[in-house]
Amino acid sequence: MEAAPQTPPSLLMHAALLVADSLPRGGKIVVEPSEDPAAPRFTVRGTGLNARFREDSERAARGDDTGLEGRSIQSFFTYKLARSLNAGLTLTASEGAIEVAAG
Repeated sequence: MEAAPQTPPSLLMHAALLVADSLPRGGKIVVEPSEDPAAPRFTVRGTGLNARFREDSERAARGDDTGLEGRSIQSFFTYKLARSLNAGLTLTASEGAIEVAAG
């Protein structure tokens, strides 16, 4: 059995999961895809009370595989998927808001 090929929509789904995991009190998630199908890019924004990336998840999403645990493995997989698609992955955070951008 062969593994299914990884695609930009898979990366988008994993980025959305990373944002959802970073909204401990719930909130709103907005996905902004690019208009150019030849250069797939997107931004996933989350807003809510106490929105923040967990430290271990943020490290994992930047490619640090030190001390991966059950919740941070998703972030590391998102990083690896972005690399396999030659897409940069950027995480930003501000008061009450977080963002994951790829492309």
